Amino acid sequence: MEKTNLVTLGIIGFKKISFLILGMAVITAIALKLGLEDVYHIIVGISLYGIFFMVILQVISLFLSAYSLYILLIEKSTNCSMYEVFKIQLIGSFVESITPSVKLGGEPVKIYLLKQSTGLSYSELTAMLLVTKFYSLLSFLAILAAALLIGIMYLELPSIIYFSFAGLIGFLILFYTFFNINKFFPKNKNDVKKEKRNFMSNLRLVKKVNSFLDTMANFLLKTSKCSEEMLKDYKKALKLLVISSIVWMLYPLKVVLVAYLLGFSINPIISVIGTFGAYAVSMLPLFPGGLVSFEGTLTFILSLDSLMPYEAFSVSVVTRIITFWIPLIFSGIVSLNLLYGNSKK
Repeated sequence: MEKTNLVTLGIIGFKKISFLILGMAVITAIALKLGLEDVYHIIVGISLYGIFFMVILQVISLFLSAYSLYILLIEKSTNCSMYEVFKIQLIGSFVESITPSVKLGGEPVKIYLLKQSTGLSYSELTAMLLVTKFYSLLSFLAILAAALLIGIMYLELPSIIYFSFAGLIGFLILFYTFFNINKFFPKNKNDVKKEKRNFMSNLRLVKKVNSFLDTMANFLLKTSKCSEEMLKDYKKALKLLVISSIVWMLYPLKVVLVAYLLGFSINPIISVIGTFGAYAVSMLPLFPGGLVSFEGTLTFILSLDSLMPYEAFSVSVVTRIITFWIPLIFSGIVSLNLLYGNSKK
């Protein structure tokens, strides 16, 4: 990789770090409200072996997410190993974790680093990441929809969960629209250059775009075409959907296991509803990594079962430590190692 500085990666930013600190402060305030001593005694009861097992489970989740991208990459380039993709995935996850966004904060970093490793075009790499995000979101929404159908019959769920679900459906529609953008403009399959000119002329006529927007439009057209071609491979699509579904279903399993390690027993269905509802709300761009919104939503739903609020909060916090804080530290170390290594070149 060529020399990469802090500005290029976008890892350092006072605003992002301040949001992270604010989120931690709010979580601490919630713990104080529910009973800090009670929460503390529950959390310290988990064994180191239990934490180690949960971390391994989280690493498996991260590896599977990276493997989804590797499946698409290996078809276009043999220059990037699975280890390299996994490392880049961790670096992107670090930026994503400190960015208030709908799971898109780390994508520019991944694209830049993959460009250095594979030599593929930015259009191809952007298309690959969009396709993996699309299938991940599709599988997430399918499971969330099933969970909400059950939840609406037996539980009084917060309206923000349904609002988040509707918003994510909107994102899915945007993805699909972008992948099919070529269908909205005159098309000549035998002349790609003519297709681009028609696309550009339409944009100029409607929006009077300048040369910069022409370049951007050309990039988006190429990315859309690459994405559309990838979506036509139904076998690969099925594989990506299965992997994404496994990754997502591991999360409610982690909640059940964390509860067990803390000495509680929770209904697996409540765990699924709570976990997916919490992740849906956490995707709203409020705090980095969905801090506060995730813990608050999961605590509320788990407390609808058999847990006291402080017990449910303890489960939420430990789950978050396993799925957010430990990966954040690990990916931060990988990111700093990359920066340090490049600074010595």
